[in-house]
Amino acid sequence: MRSRHVTALLGACLALSALGYARPAHADAQLYVGGQVGYDWVLGNDTLDDDIGYGAVLGVDFAGLGASGVALEFTALYASYDAASCGTLASGAGLGNGATELCRGIRNGLDVDANLDDWMLGLALRYNIDFDAGRFYLLAGGELNLTQYEVEAEAIGVRNESSDEIWGAQVGAGLELKLGEHVTIGPDVRYHFLFTDNFDSIDQIEDTDIADVPDFLTVQGRVNVYF
Repeated sequence: MRSRHVTALLGACLALSALGYARPAHADAQLYVGGQVGYDWVLGNDTLDDDIGYGAVLGVDFAGLGASGVALEFTALYASYDAASCGTLASGAGLGNGATELCRGIRNGLDVDANLDDWMLGLALRYNIDFDAGRFYLLAGGELNLTQYEVEAEAIGVRNESSDEIWGAQVGAGLELKLGEHVTIGPDVRYHFLFTDNFDSIDQIEDTDIADVPDFLTVQGRVNVYF
């Protein structure tokens, strides 16, 4: 009787051990970090030039690298945009008030500089679709844009600096190609929506504000490391 109990217990242990060995290694959630750099486009407003942006990512992949499933991802992206040059905006036709008035100021001998710095802090859910060589993913989430818009006219000694916290949303997609068991590389594409009306300007220079706050498109290359 006792031997049957021992045999049953050993059998149960062997069965559990077999299940443990059979469980895929990627079944556990994995933390990942990454860095990225690329180009950012300003959409819906010609006041600002496009520019290079960069950032970092921290995420939790609940299925693990090598399995399709859901991940939660935090990103911090930064870009700095200067006012578009008046060489291409001299006519002012079809432009926002900001670009038109900046160019008028320069043509009248008043040198006006404008710059927008933008930190995009985003939290998104993404769904990974894995294949042998890597994974494709789709994502959607919210973001907080920490912006600082500066307009300066040195000739008349005026300057305005406006800092705003602007809520927005993001949608995107990406591709990760495996460089080993823990490292991936590939493009990340996102559309960023900003929920606000305008950035402030110099009061003494009429219409130097950006009346229609633009959306942004970021296309960046990313390297991720999974732990």
